Parts: sequence; structure tokens; C-alpha cells
Amino acid sequence: MGEHYHTASPNIGLSTHILDITNSLEFEDFRDIILVGHSYGGMVITGVADRSDRVGKLVYLDAIVSEHGQDAFWLINGLEQDFSAKADTNGMVPPWPPENYGATDQTDIAWNLA
Repeated sequence: MGEHYHTASPNIGLSTHILDITNSLEFEDFRDIILVGHSYGGMVITGVADRSDRVGKLVYLDAIVSEHGQDAFWLINGLEQDFSAKADTNGMVPPWPPENYGATDQTDIAWNLA
């Protein structure tokens, strides 16, 4: 099974992710779209909606919802040390094991890691 990694590079962050989505909406000329954000993606879709008039609705699916000025690490109780400790030399951080989220069925765990 392949390993999945999350980017923790100082050069790529929330503003980059927001800009990428906002530019895609403009380029594709999408209007009145529904954006769905999961986990950290909740912060991304909030930022996109703040910067674009092309968003019709936002859906937060087990997502981080922040207030102005809050960052994801603050909202998840300072886990930046955990991310930094696990990051490889390229800033890539492996995800937490599915068992940390309550998964117990081996089929579900295998699907999550696929």
C-alpha cells in the first residue's frame, strides 16, 4: 500500500491553497459552486469564499472552521511540534494512523491507507 503524506513546507501554506482554488474558479469560469472542505480543507474553503464571488455554498465535512486570525495548529491544540518531529527533510508529514480516529475494522483501516 502506498504511503500518503501531507505537505508541511514553509513555502506552501494556506494562502497558496486558497489562491490555487480561487484561480481555478476564475480560469474555469465556475459560478455558484458548492465547495466541500474536510479537515484542514475547511480553512481553505473559508478563505476562498472570502475572496471569491463564485462560491454559492460551503460544506464543512469534519472540518476545521476558524475565526479570522486563527491558524490550524492553534485550533488543534499546538500539534505543530508533532508535525515537525515527523516531517522528513522535504517537509512531508505522514498522516495519523486510522486507529487514532477510532477505526477498528481491518477492512476500513486498509481502505483508509490505500
